[in-house]
Amino acid sequence: MLWMDHAGLRVISRDILRICPRFRILLIGKTGVGKSSLINKAFGVDDALVSDSAPGQAEIEKEIASIVNPRFVLHDSRGFEPGETSNFDAVCNFIRSRNGKPALKDRLHAIWICMAIPASGSRILETGVEKLFRLKTNGDLGDVPMISVFTKFDELVDREVMNLEMADNDLNDEEIFNLGRQNANQAFEGECVEPFRTSSNVRIPYKAVSTQQGYETTLADLIQITFENVQLHVSPEAAVSTAIAQKPNSTVKIEGCITVGKL
Repeated sequence: MLWMDHAGLRVISRDILRICPRFRILLIGKTGVGKSSLINKAFGVDDALVSDSAPGQAEIEKEIASIVNPRFVLHDSRGFEPGETSNFDAVCNFIRSRNGKPALKDRLHAIWICMAIPASGSRILETGVEKLFRLKTNGDLGDVPMISVFTKFDELVDREVMNLEMADNDLNDEEIFNLGRQNANQAFEGECVEPFRTSSNVRIPYKAVSTQQGYETTLADLIQITFENVQLHVSPEAAVSTAIAQKPNSTVKIEGCITVGKL
């Protein structure tokens, strides 16, 4: 841990870890959106911790942990099916129950809502996710940060690269990829972000990510957003646990050190 070099910080960090030894996160999303690879990359574990069970089999109360990285604990929930209410109610009840825990270590510190970037023209948000966002906005789900994670950004880049390759241009491969990624960012804003803001009518932080090679900065950005929101809405101790648990963002590790020094 980066803050273990100085005696004073070592004492403080032990106190912090007694208060909040693990970063506790709830992951919500349908099978196939890439939850397992997201968790594995974000927290530096080798095995897929997230359940890929059929709908209804994921147990939200179950604590999923890894011996590779003992500084985080995961709760997993499947996405919301149309017309189905039992899982939606279970998720809301779980969030409220965790919010009411007296000890910080037992509360949720962040929620990631995972959605694959949809095909052009497809619906952005499931009805259940919209309802969840409304409850969050109304204050019914407490202060725990909720972040929308749009997965498989690389597939959107591939689409834009293919469009460029089919067009008549004099670009080389590197130029095509760079322009394709730039076009993908613009497409994400137009096809996902604007409809997302309109349909949700709330200010939920969001990030498009990919776990493929070459997209490491997207995961680092997601971690940065999460860290900042945990620090702002939960507690500095939980933010330090976030910094320790995550792997992609070295800047967040440093910011965790700074937070330790201020406590």
